[in-house]
Amino acid sequence: MDSLFTFASYKNQNTKKKLKAKDISRRSVTTDQLLTAIKWNDNRINGLQNLFQGKLNVLRNANNAKAIFGDDILEKHQFELDTILVDNERKLYKIKIEDSKDFVGLDTKGIFNEGYHAQGWLYIYYDNYAFKKIEYELVAASPAQKDRSKRLFDTQTNHKLVITYMEYKDKMYPNYIYYETPKLVNVGMKPSLKISKVEEARYNKEERYYYTVQEILFSEIILDKEEIASELQKDWDADIFAPKPYNKDFWKSYNVLLESEEDEQLILDLSKRASLYKD
Repeated sequence: MDSLFTFASYKNQNTKKKLKAKDISRRSVTTDQLLTAIKWNDNRINGLQNLFQGKLNVLRNANNAKAIFGDDILEKHQFELDTILVDNERKLYKIKIEDSKDFVGLDTKGIFNEGYHAQGWLYIYYDNYAFKKIEYELVAASPAQKDRSKRLFDTQTNHKLVITYMEYKDKMYPNYIYYETPKLVNVGMKPSLKISKVEEARYNKEERYYYTVQEILFSEIILDKEEIASELQKDWDADIFAPKPYNKDFWKSYNVLLESEEDEQLILDLSKRASLYKD
């Protein structure tokens, strides 16, 4: 990880003094300062709060200002019926999402997250027009975003989102969310004719970024208003680094995401090795 680049970004977003990574000496930055900067960088991109409250939660936040699926949805998207599918004897519209005359942007503070075209699919029930599934991607489209994406990540697809919904008492609720985005870890430098082996390794794009993947599985729908009100009164900690207690009884029986008995045994072995179990 290019920790000095992360530290420079952190300082530039949180103080008036502007810095460049090349002007910072590693000796002048403490380990605690680097850890603070790294946690800040991860929290501003990852985490439940960003997914739930962000613009990519396209249906939930459709009424927000500058929403992706807001009043100007057709300025940024075009939709075309592709086919009609059948899911458990219910018909589904499969609708293709295509780009329109304007770009899509996410307004992310401190990150150039503008200049995208949308692509993907909508799966909508034929009988009541309820959304069953959304597959949504943002692909670099503006000259500035294309250049940035190629220079930093070597990929043009910057955001990939999948949301599925389940029906409960005639209403649709989120069932599963998958979100994928490339994340920069090494800045690298523009190669020259006299590039050294160390510089060449640093510029290697395969070592400069990786894909962060976040998955959320909803296992229960709670409609009790008193229970909901009680939970909302509790403090919410969006820090993905905050230590969380390990619930042995919960994970012993909760195996929704396990794909096979081998996966289950692997998790069991790793849990024991990591001393997660306390007798």
